[in-house]
Amino acid sequence: MPKLSVITPIYNSEKYLDKCLNSLVSQTLQDIELIWIDNGSNDACRRIIKAYQQRRPQIKVIHFEHNIGYGPAMNLGISQASGDYIGFCDSDDWVDDDYYEKLYNTTLPRQSDIAYTTYTVEVNGASLPVKHLVDTAHCHTLAEKLSSLKNGAIWDKIFKTDLFKTHHLSFPEDLKSYYEDNILLIQAITFAQDIALTDSAQYHYVQHEKSTVHNAANQTEREHNRLLVAAYILNFAIQNHFSTAEKLLTLDFADRSLCLSSAISNQSSYSQLCSLIKEDSSIQQHLQKLYRRYNPSWLQKIFSYQKINNQKILYLMGIKIKL
Repeated sequence: MPKLSVITPIYNSEKYLDKCLNSLVSQTLQDIELIWIDNGSNDACRRIIKAYQQRRPQIKVIHFEHNIGYGPAMNLGISQASGDYIGFCDSDDWVDDDYYEKLYNTTLPRQSDIAYTTYTVEVNGASLPVKHLVDTAHCHTLAEKLSSLKNGAIWDKIFKTDLFKTHHLSFPEDLKSYYEDNILLIQAITFAQDIALTDSAQYHYVQHEKSTVHNAANQTEREHNRLLVAAYILNFAIQNHFSTAEKLLTLDFADRSLCLSSAISNQSSYSQLCSLIKEDSSIQQHLQKLYRRYNPSWLQKIFSYQKINNQKILYLMGIKIKL
């Protein structure tokens, strides 16, 4: 049994795929299984995959003639994984050669359910480091785990495979390819007993205008899915009997990861989100406060100061100024 399985969904990412796959086959962790899922690509991805799939043992390649969707493809990858841990790497990103060795070693002292690292955003030739939100080596309580989440990413973590099997974790299969990682992540951190944090392993997250969550052509559908995923996360907290404090931390996480300022930018979208959430006074009250914060009154727009997700905002004579 491999120590780690790494799942990479691939769809029309020929511009970035060579760098991604080269970083994966160059991993210093020897006992690693790579699972590459070509989800119906119609560009040069298949040719690039073929060039790399013999570069090391334990590479599984799955081809689909048509795109079956992100959720189904990822769930298939999980079902094919035979490693003790499961990791994920997007096909337009790349990792340092020792990335998975360092993450795996982070789990060893306590056999942690999840290992979680910092990462670097690569945008327009610049590299921007993203640090942890908490200053601790381990998270145990649900409050600690929720507070540690920078966003809904799964690629900056590895997960014990038993988490998936024991708690039947999976990606939703009825959503388009927007924000589903948040749904898997909230489940995983809820059931994990120990999350180990490190800043030694480095993932390189590439932002570009054609990526799934930045492509302007998909904005309407993306905004709709943002509401659905936010509602799922909050309903998950309600259904699993989170305490009031834990529910508010869950909402804070959803706000950070899903940018709820966009999701509830008007009365219609705010009402839609409220209608999707099960009745819960603490979440509804806090959502209302968020809506008021993100939609200031005319008097607040004349002059007010706010701090939203560590971003300082000054409203001055109707002008929004980020400090």
